Amino acid sequence: MDRISDLPDDLLSQILCYLPTKVSVKTSLLSKRWEFVWLKVPALDVSLNDFPNNPLNALHRVVNKFLEFNKDSRMQKFKLHYLYERNNNDHLVEWIDTAVARGVQHLHVETLKSADVTQNIYKSKTLVSLKLVCVGLETPRCKVSLPCLKIMHLEDVWYIYDPLLVEKMIMGSPVIEELPLISRRPMLPDICDRDVVKNMCVRSQTLKTFRLVFQKIWGGRNFSVEIDAPRLEYHML
Repeated sequence: MDRISDLPDDLLSQILCYLPTKVSVKTSLLSKRWEFVWLKVPALDVSLNDFPNNPLNALHRVVNKFLEFNKDSRMQKFKLHYLYERNNNDHLVEWIDTAVARGVQHLHVETLKSADVTQNIYKSKTLVSLKLVCVGLETPRCKVSLPCLKIMHLEDVWYIYDPLLVEKMIMGSPVIEELPLISRRPMLPDICDRDVVKNMCVRSQTLKTFRLVFQKIWGGRNFSVEIDAPRLEYHML
C-alpha cells in the first residue's frame, strides 16, 4: 500500500521542504495525486545548474510558477543560485522582494554579478538566516530592524556608498548569533573605495561566532576591526 500518498498535502509539502526543488518537482510524475504537491512546498531551492537545456528560461518558468501558485502562503526558505553573467537582474530583485514580503525565514541568494537587494530586506520581521553572495547592498532608507535574524552571512557583498552598513545591520539584529563576513574577489576599478570596509565595529550582546576574511580587496589588508561581543565563543580574523 502507498501510505505516503495518503498523507495530507500539508504534511507532504513539509517533507518535500527538505529536498532541493529539482527533486520535489520530479514527484509530480508519480501520479495525479502528486502533480501539484511540489507547488505547495513552503520552500524554493533552485540553481541554474538544475536546468541543462535553456537554463535561464527554464529557471524563470519554475520560479515564476512557484511564486504565482504560492502567493497566499508564507515561505520558509528561498534559496537561489543565479550564476548568470548578464547585468540585468531586475527579475532577481523582484523575486527577493516577493520572498521577503511573504515572510521568508531563510534567504540564500548567490549571483555571479552584483544585483542590488531590495530595501525591504532591512525591515524583515521573519528572517532567521540571511546569506548573500555577490550582491549589492545600498544605504537603507529606513531604520534596520531584523528582530529574528540569528545568522547573517555576507560574502563578496558590495556595501554601495555606505561603509557603515554592516554595523547598522548588526545593530538592527538584536538576537544575531553567527556573523561570517567574507571578501575573496578583487574590487573592480569602477568600484574603487566605495565598497571597502576599512574600519569596522562589531558590537553585539548576543553574537557567538564571528568570521572575518578579507582577501585581494582594494587597498590590501589595511583595515581594523573593533569587537565588543561579551558572549563571543569563536572568532577568526
